[in-house]
Amino acid sequence: MPDQHDEPGRKTRQYAYGPVRSLKEIIAFANELSLSNDPNSQFVRYCHADRDELEAFLKDEFNSMSALYDIDQTTGKRKIIALCSISRPRDPRLGHAIEITFAVHPSYRGRGVGSSLVKKQIEVLDNAQPTLGIARVDAYVIPENKVTRSLLSRLGFELEGVEHDKLRFGGKSYDVIKYIKYLAESEKPQGKA
Repeated sequence: MPDQHDEPGRKTRQYAYGPVRSLKEIIAFANELSLSNDPNSQFVRYCHADRDELEAFLKDEFNSMSALYDIDQTTGKRKIIALCSISRPRDPRLGHAIEITFAVHPSYRGRGVGSSLVKKQIEVLDNAQPTLGIARVDAYVIPENKVTRSLLSRLGFELEGVEHDKLRFGGKSYDVIKYIKYLAESEKPQGKA
C-alpha cells in the first residue's frame, strides 16, 4: 500500500512497500550504493569486495527481501530506495530469533524511509509470529553508525551488548552492537539459564 510523504519544496512523494520483484532490482540497488564499500550499511556484514560473491549472497537472500519503492508519479516506474532482509538461523534451537538487515539509498536518508521500512517489516513479523514461532528480532550495527542506532532505539529495540572484532572489512576490524526487539505476542524472558 502506498504511503504519501511530503518533502519541503517538492511534490508529495509516493512510496510503496512490497516484496522485491527481481534480482536485477536488488543488484542495481547494491551497485548504486556500492554496499561493499560502506561500513555503515546494515548490509555490510554480508557484503564482500568481490562483486560475484555479493550477487551470490543477494540471490540466496532474494526470497526474504522486501523493499520500499519510490513511485514516479508521471511514469509509474518503481525504484528501490530502501531494502530489508530477514534471516532465520538454520539451527532450529535458534529459530525463535530473526535477524533484520536494511539499507537506505543515501539520497533518501533522513526522510523517515528506514524507519518506515523497518516498522512495516516488524508489523509483518508480528502478524506471522504465532504461525512461525518468532519471538524476537535481532539487529547488528557498528558503533560509529549513530543514525541507525538511534532509529533502532526509537523503534523499541533494546541494546543487548557488544560483540568485539565481529566484522572484518576493507582491512579493518569492527565491533558490532547487538540490538533486540521482542515481538508483540512474545514474552521477554525473565532470566537467562
